[in-house]
Amino acid sequence: MGNCCIKAQEKKKGNSFDKEFEQTVDFKHTKQQIAINVASSELYLSDCQILVSTCDTCGRNPNNKLLIKNKGVQIALQKLNLEIGEIAEVKFDGKYYLFLLLPLYLGEDKQIDIFKSLLYKLCKKLIEINAESLAIEDLGVYNFGYPRQLVASNIVEIMSKNSSSITSLKRVDFVSAQPIFKILFEKEIKGRQQQFQNTGQTRSESFEQERDNK
Repeated sequence: MGNCCIKAQEKKKGNSFDKEFEQTVDFKHTKQQIAINVASSELYLSDCQILVSTCDTCGRNPNNKLLIKNKGVQIALQKLNLEIGEIAEVKFDGKYYLFLLLPLYLGEDKQIDIFKSLLYKLCKKLIEINAESLAIEDLGVYNFGYPRQLVASNIVEIMSKNSSSITSLKRVDFVSAQPIFKILFEKEIKGRQQQFQNTGQTRSESFEQERDNK
C-alpha cells in the first residue's frame, strides 16, 4: 500500500492561505486504517474532531493562536480548576479541545516524566471519547521551553505505541507552523514505523515504487 504526496490549497473566511498536508505514512490496523499527516500550518485551521495544545494552570498560553482565535474556548478553559500534570478538556462548537498542563522545562528529568505521562493520559482520553480525527501541535516548545527533538520523538513514540488501542481513530495530523518541526515529525514517523501495527510504506518509498512500475 502506498500513497503519493497529497497537497491542497484552501480558502477560509475570504482570506487566502496555503495549507499543505503531506501524507507521510499510512498505518493500516486490523480494525481501521489511520492516515498520518504532517502539516506546516496553524492548529486552529485544522478540521479535525480533536485539537491538542498546551496551557498553564490559569488556562493561558500567550500567543497561542488556537486560544486567540477561539475566545469561547479560552473563557471556558479559564473557568476550570487546572493542575500541572492534568489534561483540560473543553467541548466547543462540536470539537474537543484538549490542553496538556505542562510545567516549565528546566532541563530536569521530572519535567520530561510529566510530559510523557500526559501523552499517555492523552491516549487514554482519545479512547474514552472515541476519537476519529486528531490534530496535535508541537507541544510545549515555545512558551514552556521544551526542546524540539524531545517533543517530536516522545509524541510520535507514545502515539505509535498506543495507536492500536484507539480503535476508532482514522486520522492523525502532526501540525506546526515551523517548517523545522515538520521535518522532525517526518523523521520520527519514518524511524518508528515498526512500532505501529501493520505499518505501511513511507511516502517517498511509495512514490519510487509507483514510478518504477510505470
